Amino acid sequence: MALAEEGWNEGDIADLAAERYLGHLRETDLDTLILGCTHYPLLRGSIARALPEVQLVDSASATAEALARALAEGGLERRGGAGSRHYLVTDHVDRFTRVGARFLGHAPQSVELVDLDDRDGEAFLPPGSDRP
Repeated sequence: MALAEEGWNEGDIADLAAERYLGHLRETDLDTLILGCTHYPLLRGSIARALPEVQLVDSASATAEALARALAEGGLERRGGAGSRHYLVTDHVDRFTRVGARFLGHAPQSVELVDLDDRDGEAFLPPGSDRP
């Protein structure tokens, strides 16, 4: 995870780390590996080189695809116009913005620090909204 956050998701260091932690799996009958952490897709190339015969499944993409299907089946998909994004983070807004840019291809906008101990729920309301 630290490799991906620091931007070392390609090259010798990432390849050596993937080999060290995953290389022994080549000796098993593993055929599919789920990239369960949000950071692992950034290391997909190195993981694939360490396990060339193994199918890699990006859990985030698989979840997004399943959600899109479920929304469409329920007639709940967004109709007309672009949506908006507002990111709520529990720690290190600057770090989230930096790492998020690697995932999104651009720096995320509208990032807000929230306190999970916020018992009245005010921190989770969109800016300018009234309490329900």
